[in-house]
Amino acid sequence: MLLYCPLCDDISPAEVCNYKKVLVRCNSCGIIFVPRMSGCNDNHDFYRQSATSPFNYYSRNLAASEKNSQYLFSIISRFAQPGKVLDIGCSTGIFMQCAEKHGFEAEGLEIDPNCVRMCNEKFGLKVHNKSVEESEFDKNRFDLINLGDVIEHFVKPLPAMRKIQTWLKPGGIVSISTPDIKSVAARWFQIKPDEHLTYFNSTTLSSILEKAGFKVIYKAPFDPWRDLFSLRYSTTMNLFPLLPGIINFLSQAIGSENFLFRLPFHENLIMIAQVPE
Repeated sequence: MLLYCPLCDDISPAEVCNYKKVLVRCNSCGIIFVPRMSGCNDNHDFYRQSATSPFNYYSRNLAASEKNSQYLFSIISRFAQPGKVLDIGCSTGIFMQCAEKHGFEAEGLEIDPNCVRMCNEKFGLKVHNKSVEESEFDKNRFDLINLGDVIEHFVKPLPAMRKIQTWLKPGGIVSISTPDIKSVAARWFQIKPDEHLTYFNSTTLSSILEKAGFKVIYKAPFDPWRDLFSLRYSTTMNLFPLLPGIINFLSQAIGSENFLFRLPFHENLIMIAQVPE
């Protein structure tokens, strides 16, 4: 069958792949994605209505988000000097706060209005309630742009990354984390076709960055920290309907609202790329 491919950015032959029979693989480039029409340009209302993991999940996951941000910055700081940073899909602003502690001037984009309100009013952060497609920044504005668990949500990731590339200065850095579809854990927990539209591995993520004008300078597997008790509010629980009740029981038995853990299954992929100078 012929479908719009998010990496080829064109109509390409594709075939159904084995992952829950809802995904297809492009025969030309190998990327795995949810089939959609080439004229479909955005899904912003889906996120503005909190149809993905609700605000309760993000607001209760702050401790895990902080550990993940600290880990990411331990890598990013090898490549990026303090300057201006844009966090795309900044959620509750934890990465932005971490960036400011490292000497960066932080700005954010976030579609969920509840998260934007929390960032602006509770944490005093500069966050715009806009998507990449809706945003316009001057060229060469930022030294660092971060996309943490974001690129898989883009309807058209290649045009989005090309736009993002223009916002970075020559030599600027983009950092990306996303589920790695080669990982068993990602195939178990991250196939959510209403929200995760494109499924990357190291090869296809490198390809999309190179097509967007970046040079990949770092890639590695990543096991993200999670808060067990916040997971009851995640859309991942739709895949395992008995788990929220079990988690509620454990929370009451332990007498705590937080229990941080991570699974050593390389669920995510980190990639850092640079704009040529």
